[in-house]
Amino acid sequence: MIPHKKRYLIVGTGRSGSSLLCAILANAGANFDMGTRQSWDRKSGTYEHPRLHAAFRWLYRPKQLGSKRITRKHLTALLENAEFAKSSNLIWLVQRIHQLEYQPVIIASYRKFEDYCVSRYLRFGWDVSRMVEYYTKIYRTTLLQLAIFGGCAISYEEMIDPAETDWSLALSELTGIDHRQLLESRDKLAKKTPSRLKIALPVWDERAEAIYDELYRYKGQVIGSKNHQLVLQK
Repeated sequence: MIPHKKRYLIVGTGRSGSSLLCAILANAGANFDMGTRQSWDRKSGTYEHPRLHAAFRWLYRPKQLGSKRITRKHLTALLENAEFAKSSNLIWLVQRIHQLEYQPVIIASYRKFEDYCVSRYLRFGWDVSRMVEYYTKIYRTTLLQLAIFGGCAISYEEMIDPAETDWSLALSELTGIDHRQLLESRDKLAKKTPSRLKIALPVWDERAEAIYDELYRYKGQVIGSKNHQLVLQK
C-alpha cells in the first residue's frame, strides 16, 4: 500500500498522446500497478487499468443497488497500490477520487485540435460536430480540475519533438521522477512513432482553438493546487 494519498491522474480526450505519455512515465519508474511495457500500442489505451473501466461503468448506474459502493470499491482497490492512473474516462472519476480523501494531481494530455480530429476520425469515424463538442467538454473540465487540484499540461507535440525538454522538467518537479529518465524514456519510445501525414486543415471551431491556447499557456509549468482541503457537501 502506498503510504501517502497523492495520486497522479493522466486525463484527456483520448487520441491525445496519453498512451505515449504513460509509457514514458512507466518506463521511467511510475507505478501504474501494471507491468511495464517496452513498447506501446498507438491504437489502444495503453496503461488503462481494468479497475478504472469497471469503476466508470458502475458510476452511471444510480438506480442499481450498490452502484456507488461498487464504484468506490474498484477505485479504492486500485488507488491503494497505484500512484499513477489513466483511462479515457478518468476525468469523470476525479471528483470521486477526491471524495475518497485522495489528493488528485492532474496531468493533462492534449494535442492540437486538427491533429486530434484526424486521429479520432481515422480510428472511430466521428463527425466534426461530435469531435468539437467532446474536445471542448473534456478540456474545459480539465482546466477546472487543474485550477482546483494543480498539476501540469503536456502536449503530444512537445513529447515527440527531441528539442523540447521543458515538459520533462515540469513533470519531474511535479512527480519526483528524474527528468533525465523521462527524456531517455521518451527518446526510446517516441522514435518508434511513425510520422503522421501532414495535411492542411481548416479551423473548425474557435472554442477548441481557445482551449488549446489556454492549455498551451501552461507549457513547461507546474500549476499549484488552490485548495486541497475542500469541504465536501454532505
